[in-house]
Amino acid sequence: MGKVYDEMIARRRAEMATGDKRQRLLLLGAIVVFAIIGLVLFAGSRMAKGPMDVNKASAAQLEKLPGIGPETAKAIISGRPYGKPDDLLKVKGIGPKTLEKMLPQLKFPEGAAPAVETTGTVPAKKSAAKK
Repeated sequence: MGKVYDEMIARRRAEMATGDKRQRLLLLGAIVVFAIIGLVLFAGSRMAKGPMDVNKASAAQLEKLPGIGPETAKAIISGRPYGKPDDLLKVKGIGPKTLEKMLPQLKFPEGAAPAVETTGTVPAKKSAAKK
């Protein structure tokens, strides 16, 4: 009876070892799936759903752009509307390199109104010396 009992114990241990491996693989697979889902959700919440409209974005949204801080975001908002990307070069704190980094994340509406109304007349220059 000892030999039969030992064989039964050995088979049971082998079955348990196989079951443990399956459970470990299943657990590992579940962890990987949940990690991937978490990363996708996190990345999705961090990324905008396409480029943001420079004329409608809030200061908080603008601050997420590379090289844009609170003061520059306020300057962008106060200089609206912008019709084309080069218009942003007029904003203090935005140079060609910053603009280049921001462009993939911005959109400019076609037919945007000019930033300054034009009346068709050129204002007279003020004289440098006062009399």
